[in-house]
Parts: sequence; C-alpha cells; structure tokens
Amino acid sequence: MARAKRVDNRGRVLRNGESQNKKDGRYCYRWTEPVTGKRGTVYALSLVELREKEQQIQKDIQDGINTNSANMTLNQLFNIYMDGKVNCIPCQGHFELV
Repeated sequence: MARAKRVDNRGRVLRNGESQNKKDGRYCYRWTEPVTGKRGTVYALSLVELREKEQQIQKDIQDGINTNSANMTLNQLFNIYMDGKVNCIPCQGHFELV
C-alpha cells in the first residue's frame, strides 16, 4: 500500500524537510549541512515564502556557501581565508605571494 502524502491544514502537499506547526500554522524547513553535519531550520508564515527560502538554501549548498556562518568564530573565518590563499609563504609577519 502506498504511503499517504503529508499535507498542511489547507491540503497542500509538503515536500521533504517541510512541516507545519499545528498550533500557529507556521511552516518549517529543516536540512543538514553537508560539510559540518549540523541541522539547520528556517521558519516562514506562508508556504510560498518557505519555498523561496528553501530554494536559496539549496542554491547556497550547491555553490559551496556555508549557510551557518553566523555562528563562526574569527579564528575559523581566518583559517578559511588562509586556506583560500595559494602560493603564500610567511615572511617577517607578512605574507608574500610567490
């Protein structure tokens, strides 16, 4: 027997990761960051708004943009910056391109 599709209180079909809060009617989208493995959550009042946010999140993940960078420390940001620098060697406290 086929599994019943999940729907919201108006009968619209919800996609994977989408849900609706029964109390206040808000929509929620949950995903897992591919790099860090951490869960992310986005809320919206309408399904259209939620799907726009979901589309932007999926685009950021495909482009390799860290969507959870608000919780990043300065040291983590510096390490990412230095990993992007290629052919640099330390010289008297400054970095010179080779």
